[in-house]
Amino acid sequence: PGSDARRCVIKTLPIVADKGLEHAIDEVALRLEHDFAPTRRAAIKALALVADKGDRYAIAAVARRLEHQKTDTRVAVPAALAQVTDQDDEFAIEEVCRRLEHERPETRVAATNSLVPVFVRGDERGIDHLGMLLEDDDPLVRFTAAEVMAMVAQERDQYGVIVAARRLENDSLDIRKAALYCLTL
Repeated sequence: PGSDARRCVIKTLPIVADKGLEHAIDEVALRLEHDFAPTRRAAIKALALVADKGDRYAIAAVARRLEHQKTDTRVAVPAALAQVTDQDDEFAIEEVCRRLEHERPETRVAATNSLVPVFVRGDERGIDHLGMLLEDDDPLVRFTAAEVMAMVAQERDQYGVIVAARRLENDSLDIRKAALYCLTL
């Protein structure tokens, strides 16, 4: 019954709510916080029904969830962002990148993963952000940055290699390990 109800709600959303209606966006984005994974997945799909790509209100509503306490909510954000933004959308890039410096490492990890839907492959700005994250104090942030670098940089991307290789000269063994890991991906 639950999955039928979710499907019904998703099908009726365009009938009862015009795209861009802030209340509808808020209600759908709130469901990204739900404990039940199918509800979060339904919310991700529903975002495309209540907001056009590039809708700043929707982008901000989704990006705020990068700071959420629950891991499942933060993990849902990259897929949700892909529903409401095109790659290279400056507003989306700003919303994600400002959270790369968040005090909580789990928020930085979620923001790092969210670079994939906002940057075009090979974008040097994304690669630069990831290079800085290879030097993060938190090991999970560093290794997430290495893995995301493989998705943001072009295959055999010389700039990505240069950015990661610079970290091989760092005094910190942990940072050198993250850089080396990045170069092996």
